[in-house]
Amino acid sequence: MKIDFYSLGEISNEKFNFAVICAAYKGKWIFVRHKDRNTWEIPGGHREEKEDINVTASRELFEETGAVKYEVDPICDYSVTISGTTTFGRLFYAKVAEIGPLPESEICEITLLTAMPDNLTYADIQPKLHSKVLEFLSSKTLRLLEKDRIRNINIINFIKNYPVQTFDDAGDSVLVRGKSDENWVYISSNSKEEFLQLIEGLDEEDKCFAVLEDWMLPYIVKDREIRSRLTSMKLVYDENMPLPHIMSNVVDLSIADAPYIYENSKYKEYISIEYIEDRIKNGIALGIYEDGKLVAWAITHDDGAIGFLNVLLEYRRKGYGTDVTVAMIRRLLQIGELPFVHIEEDNIKSMNLALKAGFRKERRIHWIKLK
Repeated sequence: MKIDFYSLGEISNEKFNFAVICAAYKGKWIFVRHKDRNTWEIPGGHREEKEDINVTASRELFEETGAVKYEVDPICDYSVTISGTTTFGRLFYAKVAEIGPLPESEICEITLLTAMPDNLTYADIQPKLHSKVLEFLSSKTLRLLEKDRIRNINIINFIKNYPVQTFDDAGDSVLVRGKSDENWVYISSNSKEEFLQLIEGLDEEDKCFAVLEDWMLPYIVKDREIRSRLTSMKLVYDENMPLPHIMSNVVDLSIADAPYIYENSKYKEYISIEYIEDRIKNGIALGIYEDGKLVAWAITHDDGAIGFLNVLLEYRRKGYGTDVTVAMIRRLLQIGELPFVHIEEDNIKSMNLALKAGFRKERRIHWIKLK
């Protein structure tokens, strides 16, 4: 089997056999089940004779899901070749606002999921189509978030660096679900109305929330029990500030350093060795050795923030914290990234170090894990 993708318009309407619609409702994907099967599939179906493929998409979306209010966007065209026979389809994304009763058809059930189920009817084809839609939504969401890059840098970096399973938006507000060490929910919003609209789709499976603002907390927590909570001040580097010279030999860390870094961390409740290994491999990880011993280090987190900053107690007051921080800033600037950090407000020494290095306070943010 071979799947090829084409730009919209490359395939003429009369060649289309299928319309496939990746549809989302309240931030979750709609999957449908045929009455004669126990597997799930993305909504879609055959184009009727002389029917415009865009009409096919709207018709099939209603017939298979009961959607009565929605917006449909064409994503791309595609072909599937099996044993020398090629069929053509158009792929769509639909944001559904209202679902009515399921019409009488071969579809007997729908379900809402944050990710593709394992038991798919068309397991060789539909995951590839779904990935195309995720690419489209990722680009669309990043364009929206880049309007306020400093405010949204955490979620921007997370989308770029980790697999995101769902995207939802309301006006200029965004909610995404993605996985790094945990299944995280990120929300960007300046509007209470838009925020409340986005969180309608949250349920008890959504347990880990990143970079929440003060005003969001009561709406997210409600009557649920908090398993852990980390509150920090977000500080962003002011590029107009001159950087001091680095006096120490700052080097790249290796994955072999992960267990040692974990054992010397006071944040074991929030991290794991596996997470540190991932960040050393996929982020920026710098350290200072003295007599063959790792004595100071910093690593970027999954959202791009400079973190893990630590200097062993007996090696403090040597300027190592400043050196590794400045080295990290320089490395990030070299690759065109925005340096920023998260520091607990009662950590006076780290706060003063960051301010001295050229960071400026942006806002207070929270990470919470719910039971």
